[in-house]
Amino acid sequence: MNIAIKAFNILIRTILALAISFSLFVSLPLIYRMLGSDLMKRETKIDTSPVLMKVETRKQEKKKVQTHQPRRTESMRMTERTRSFSLKFSPDLEVGSSEGVVVEEQNLETMIFEEGEADVNATPVSRLPVPYPRRAREEGIEGVVEMIILIDRKGKVAKINFVNIPHAMFKKPVERVVKQWKFKPAMNKGIPVNMRVRQSIEFFIEK
Repeated sequence: MNIAIKAFNILIRTILALAISFSLFVSLPLIYRMLGSDLMKRETKIDTSPVLMKVETRKQEKKKVQTHQPRRTESMRMTERTRSFSLKFSPDLEVGSSEGVVVEEQNLETMIFEEGEADVNATPVSRLPVPYPRRAREEGIEGVVEMIILIDRKGKVAKINFVNIPHAMFKKPVERVVKQWKFKPAMNKGIPVNMRVRQSIEFFIEK
């Protein structure tokens, strides 16, 4: 009898355990669904506000960008107009600028004109006479000294090139005196210029 009672009690316990486990197995999904739906509702209520705020801020940013865009396009148009304006009128300013005059004057300073090439030729202001070299007179040497002198922009003799000379003893006395000659410089376009001038000096003994 005791064994039968114990077996019966064990059977009842197992049945109760199975029933409890089955009821829990069935009820847990329902509880999870109920709790999950509440949590989802709470989460959606909490998350909607920042989303709306983000959307509103983005809308405001778009509005701000739209308000600034016309100003940028207007400024770009104005810059394009000013650029086209400067390109149209820059050649005229360069032609009439003082820089062009300075460049032209610098070019004329380095140029050397021959007689007749400039607007006005160089003209003598003072030409000291060249004395007859004593030794050449004693030896009876006569002739004509022909030379080409370079007159600079200040009217001074800068260089002497002898074309024809009766004797070498005439060279130094002629150079010494001719370098003291003064001229009115040649002019071209109203600017003093360098010019080569041909000059000749006769040396004859009076009889």
